[in-house]
Amino acid sequence: MPQAWRGLALAAILTMPLVSAEMVLIEPAAVFPTVAAVPVEVLQKPGPLTPEESAMMRAHPETGCQMLKQGGINAVSRAVVRSHHEKWDGTGYPDGKAGVAIHQFARIATVADVFDALTSARSYRAAQPPHAGYEYILAHAGRDFDPEVVDVFRESVAPHPPGTGVILSDGYCGIVKAVIPGRVNRPVVRVVLDPAGTPIAPKEIDLAEHPGLTIVSADFDPWARPEAAGASA
Repeated sequence: MPQAWRGLALAAILTMPLVSAEMVLIEPAAVFPTVAAVPVEVLQKPGPLTPEESAMMRAHPETGCQMLKQGGINAVSRAVVRSHHEKWDGTGYPDGKAGVAIHQFARIATVADVFDALTSARSYRAAQPPHAGYEYILAHAGRDFDPEVVDVFRESVAPHPPGTGVILSDGYCGIVKAVIPGRVNRPVVRVVLDPAGTPIAPKEIDLAEHPGLTIVSADFDPWARPEAAGASA
């Protein structure tokens, strides 16, 4: 979670009221207690968890919080660890808190944690592409996640980072060349194939300058087309 946490935390500091720079100092608290509170063989288990293992996983926010308290870690960090599996609608755990009753920093950590989990490889599944994690977060705003935090996420995390092969709504294929801060979902795309799949002289299209043009898929694999991959360099 570190990179996702840092990026979302910094964006929240700049755009959300009542969020302080203290938040960027609590990153380790959102990672290490989980690792320490659950045996590695359970965290990396490729198959379904037993009831006992599931109970251990659900208990890790409380276990981790207690570990931090014993270590003299501040209350804010403990609140993040205890509440990072709570959900906006009150269906999370361990306390079933809802809405603003969940600590604001924990609401931010929850979004970062889920996005990182979805886009990271696990022993039991492959990593999902960034756009899939992005769409999941947006789809669960107001249910799992604080809508205000999701708004910040939407404007600060790129669904198609540089190097992603994409298909545009006009049928052209290309590679995302650059993501511009402030408009992360309207990147600059280097187009290399026409709608028929024929290589063309590469051209750069800034989607911010073409409002009618959108990314409809990230299924284009430029590395499966050597001529396309070479044109993207």
